[in-house]
Amino acid sequence: MADRHLAAIMFTDLMGYTALMEKDESAALELVKKNRDLHQQAIQKHNGQLVKELGDGFMATFNNILEAISCAREIQIESKTREFDIPLRIGLHYGDITIENEDIFGHGVNMASRIQAIADPGGVYISESIHELIDDQTDYNTQFMGAVPLKNIKDPVPLYALKDEELPAPDKKRIDAIIRRQLYLKYYRYAAIAAVLIIAIALVWFLRTFDIEREIITKSVAVLPLENLAEDPELEYLSTGMTEELIRELSKAEALTVIAQNSTRQYAGIGKPFSEIASELNNVNYIIDGTVLLEDKNINAKIRLIAPVEENVLWEQEYQQEVTNSRQLWAQVAEDIIDVIGVFVPEENTALWSGLQPVDQENYALYLKGMHAIEKFPPDVDAGISYFNQAIDKNPADAYAWAGLATAYIYYGHSPSPTRDVRQKANAAALRAIQLDSTLAQAWSVLGMVKAYYEWEWEAAEQAYHKANELNPSLPWNHYHYSWYLVLFGRMNEAIREHRLAQELDPFGPAHTGWLGFLYAIVGEYEKAIAEAEHTIDMGYEAFGKFILAGTYMFMGQNEEAIELYEERVAKYQIPKYNELGFAYIVSGRVEEGKEILAELETKYDSIPTPWGAFQRARMYAALKDYDNAFKWYNFDPHHHFVPWVRSSDDSLFVKDPRFKTLIRKMNLPDPAPYQYDPDLDI
Repeated sequence: MADRHLAAIMFTDLMGYTALMEKDESAALELVKKNRDLHQQAIQKHNGQLVKELGDGFMATFNNILEAISCAREIQIESKTREFDIPLRIGLHYGDITIENEDIFGHGVNMASRIQAIADPGGVYISESIHELIDDQTDYNTQFMGAVPLKNIKDPVPLYALKDEELPAPDKKRIDAIIRRQLYLKYYRYAAIAAVLIIAIALVWFLRTFDIEREIITKSVAVLPLENLAEDPELEYLSTGMTEELIRELSKAEALTVIAQNSTRQYAGIGKPFSEIASELNNVNYIIDGTVLLEDKNINAKIRLIAPVEENVLWEQEYQQEVTNSRQLWAQVAEDIIDVIGVFVPEENTALWSGLQPVDQENYALYLKGMHAIEKFPPDVDAGISYFNQAIDKNPADAYAWAGLATAYIYYGHSPSPTRDVRQKANAAALRAIQLDSTLAQAWSVLGMVKAYYEWEWEAAEQAYHKANELNPSLPWNHYHYSWYLVLFGRMNEAIREHRLAQELDPFGPAHTGWLGFLYAIVGEYEKAIAEAEHTIDMGYEAFGKFILAGTYMFMGQNEEAIELYEERVAKYQIPKYNELGFAYIVSGRVEEGKEILAELETKYDSIPTPWGAFQRARMYAALKDYDNAFKWYNFDPHHHFVPWVRSSDDSLFVKDPRFKTLIRKMNLPDPAPYQYDPDLDI
């Protein structure tokens, strides 16, 4: 049962741990042990509760604010006494928390985490809620640092730094620069609004000024597949891998929407006018193209930035770097392009560029080959896993290879017959990647999927999805999976907004378009649902598009039209009958035909039950009102990742069965509730 109360929350973090791990893994692991010992001793001494270890940091709570401050101060002083190789940052906030399953959640937790992220190396930052309670009542001295913009916090937050002769002097210049940068972004917007209110005659001029500012702050770009000048088919992975590296680095600019390579690879080498490409990719503002050539130990690249409407080359630059510095190369390219475009990059994101480490050439090639294998269509997951494992065998501290391995395993988890250990393997790989490099959005997103689809730790899943989005807001499948998380809790306007973001970032990704149509069908927006299904078909994914269209007809009560499409899928594409057709027969009154398909599933196709087969058994038995067997198969272990969405069942008798609530509780879900959807709300 959840418990809510006020507490002082402390977050700590070792700065530069990822770089240390890359440089000297044994020293980094020894530092983690020293850091753990220090935190455990200090937190216990000051009557705190150690909530969790976060790779190279910790989260703790205190009932007494003064104990929290004393603990933070002691940790910083002791870290120097114990000769830590790199400094700690500490943030403290006093606020409301929710305790559930030995973990804590809530706005107070997010606030403390954000304060820690902006604190000085070796320093302690506190929120105003703590400062108000200790001001003039203790011997602690503080310095007001200003109202500071924090990531994903709506308004600037007044922050204070602890002043102590044992601690570094607060870096007010650094904080002032952050505040000025934020004010600069808002300046023209406020000026335009004021001018419109005061001088009506200048309306048109100021609206144009606002448009210009909006373009400066939020722009979009598509990176076309970089041409491999070696013309060696064996090096295809190099072109796709380098393109993805550039996309990832560009995505660190929050104000830049970067189209996924999944939607741009179709334009490789076809010579289509840039204006047409831009139009097909949501009218992006810019297009990037270029060439790459691997010569011995060097990468040569030539990159262009193009204004697609005018077909003008705005900027071009040649680069040469050793392969070992390839990630720094693409970070430099991204930084140069962003300077030309003129979008803002937060200081904490520019730090991600400076923290990139050299790579081993052979390891890097294995990583790129692995990503190429799992991202092509259809994906070759086995080959990807093999490449990632080879890279890890050569360098167990390769965070990118661990993140790739986690992604490959989660792909397996979404297949019809995942292996029993796929959850554990995906989870272990994602956590290892985060431990080695906590800035990898890919690993955080996979962790969110594991927590949601397999471990049913919903708060942790949402936090992981948010963390991935902070690190890379242009990761389409993170928005996609977070959308379905929101569906599970009935937050349909938010779910559709997230799904549309995924579609915007990857307009030719069939899942982002087709399943968006399914969301529209769920909330009764049938015209929109049909339009997205037909668009999926037009993109060349006829079988999937007709699946979405049939599902929409089922929601509309047009069961015979749906059955025609399901039957066509079976005949034309050899889709198994038990996937949807058996269920459709049963709910449409063609019970005997549905029973035949169920019998085939149990005796022929899935005689040794798999998670997917168990899920389909459960659906058909529930439709037959055979709830004993329905609950038996919904409780099959290992479960299929679709099972939690049974919470939205519209079968009133099924939902009233006491075993339904037991199943829901098993998955840590709240009781069923109607979908929350406002068709008039701007999404």
